[in-house]
Amino acid sequence: MLGAHWINGEPADCLTIADRGLHYGDGVFETIAIHHGHPLLLDAHLDRMRTGCEQLRFDARLDLSSIRRQAKESARAVNKGVMKIIITRGAGARGYRYAAGKSPTCIIGLYPWPEFPNSRHIEGVDVCVCASRLGHQPLLSGIKHLNRLEQVMARGEWTDEYEEGLMLDQEGCVVAGTMSNIFLLLADTLVTPMIDRCGVRGVVRHQVLRMALEFGIEVNERRVRSDEMFQAQEVFLTNSVIGIWPIKNLQRHRFSVGPITKRLREAMRETHLAIIA
Repeated sequence: MLGAHWINGEPADCLTIADRGLHYGDGVFETIAIHHGHPLLLDAHLDRMRTGCEQLRFDARLDLSSIRRQAKESARAVNKGVMKIIITRGAGARGYRYAAGKSPTCIIGLYPWPEFPNSRHIEGVDVCVCASRLGHQPLLSGIKHLNRLEQVMARGEWTDEYEEGLMLDQEGCVVAGTMSNIFLLLADTLVTPMIDRCGVRGVVRHQVLRMALEFGIEVNERRVRSDEMFQAQEVFLTNSVIGIWPIKNLQRHRFSVGPITKRLREAMRETHLAIIA
């Protein structure tokens, strides 16, 4: 049922005030598309969740089999929606130091599907470059940890005139959108920023890289200078809810929806990602 929540496997909508996720953002989360009762790419999301817990040094063992079972059961009655899974380090005393052996808190919530206009997939979206920048923190790079304040500040820079904002790092390199990863076609090579100092390694980002290699498209993960965006033949965004959104306008620079973007989008449409392609 959309709007329902479970905490540690039980229906609930209240969390202890002592939870470290609330106090310190001490945890990770995943946002998963649901289609015809199935949470899409669930194993990939749970793999990233496990990696995040390991990077945050959760010493309590994460019961992924139980989380996977509950996620599937919760999604069964949902035709089209969004699932959010949150794992925190659990409740603790005041102060940054955490006690060993504490059981993590698992929260699963179901939400309505955001009905984006189909034109965003076909014609593309308008995007800005945010003034808010991402700090370098390799210890947290790649994972989807609970502290999203950089993205919150960046998203506050516009209202409805853009569909997404791009974020640079402290050196002025492109990293990602506030809620997405970015790909550029440069000299017939599909380029995406390295996620080693900041940013999130998106699940759909990984799928796009895999599909591109299968199609014989050269791929390159590297630093991307901000000026390179305006030299690209094609540019598109990805995440687990939007799928692929081509960029049509970036700071008055117009892009066409090119053949590589269309091919990858159609490949996603023909697979289990049809809901978000």
